[in-house]
Amino acid sequence: MILYDKMIIIGGTGRNIGKTRLAEMAVKKLSSQTDVIAVKISNVNPGNKDLHGSHELVVADDFLIYEENNRKENKDSMRFLKAGAKRSFFIITDDEHLPMAFGQLLKRIKPGAVMVCESNSLRQWVKPGLLLMVVDKKQSGKEGIARLLDVADDIVPVLDQTAFEEVIEKIKIIGGKVVL
Repeated sequence: MILYDKMIIIGGTGRNIGKTRLAEMAVKKLSSQTDVIAVKISNVNPGNKDLHGSHELVVADDFLIYEENNRKENKDSMRFLKAGAKRSFFIITDDEHLPMAFGQLLKRIKPGAVMVCESNSLRQWVKPGLLLMVVDKKQSGKEGIARLLDVADDIVPVLDQTAFEEVIEKIKIIGGKVVL
């Protein structure tokens, strides 16, 4: 497992519960202090491609890393740029190739960069400075969620703007680490 204490991983119990909004808020706060790299990981495995919405990109090999440069539309990686990220990446992969994809991403960015990453799967390979989980009790049956909730630094209710603002307010960079 890689220790990356300048990273916030934001996960959740399902789709459309506010993970991207919380990530945008974290990017906005941290980018006022330092350069931030934003990453959205779409972990696609056999049988669950329909759960991830439609993507124009197709994975031809083991993974795809796409650097977003467009700020005009409203895809998640574009929203991160609008929020203040210096760079924004979208990764499509499966569980098996996620460590390799993340390793390739690290080669493309400044060593030790502050990162905000939207992903549940990355936590099995990376121990971040913070793991924030957005929880909708109606969608808590997703595989591996209980394990993530057990190690989360904070659990935020689904689409609760006040709770989002409270957790973002607590985020700080101290001694080069992202902490609450």
